[in-house]
Amino acid sequence: MFQAALAAALAAAFAAVEALVALSDFPRYPLTSGPSPIHPLERLTAHLGADVRLVDEGFGIGVKSSWERALEDVRAAGGRPYAIPAGASDHRLGGLGFANWAYEVQRQERELGVFFDTIIVCSVTGSTQAGMIAGFAGQEARRQVIGTDASARLGETRALFS
Repeated sequence: MFQAALAAALAAAFAAVEALVALSDFPRYPLTSGPSPIHPLERLTAHLGADVRLVDEGFGIGVKSSWERALEDVRAAGGRPYAIPAGASDHRLGGLGFANWAYEVQRQERELGVFFDTIIVCSVTGSTQAGMIAGFAGQEARRQVIGTDASARLGETRALFS
């Protein structure tokens, strides 16, 4: 989660776009200076210009109140937010986006002269992975898409498939 927040802040800084990042469920580390403990990626993300908010809503795939608050705060400030959910299952076109992403990978492979025979993706509900598989299924070259369960809730994950 931290790396994704950092990547979002970095991309936003590069494109001169404002970013709001909500972080939760992470350890805080004491620094040698400063008033309170802070995670190194929290500091770096803020340094890149992102509005960093620390929330305590726990892990889960559903839309959080911090998400809704962030959208409302942007609107209240006169902005128009483009909200990117945590995974493909949180948006009606999420899986389609990752299916199209597979074609973008194919295009970049041609341009770079490489082929990735295995894609490894963090997976909780599986919708992101499913979109990738659907996109790659429409291509001639075969490859493997491996999902790693990031939920850390083995019982719930197994219940989905029983």
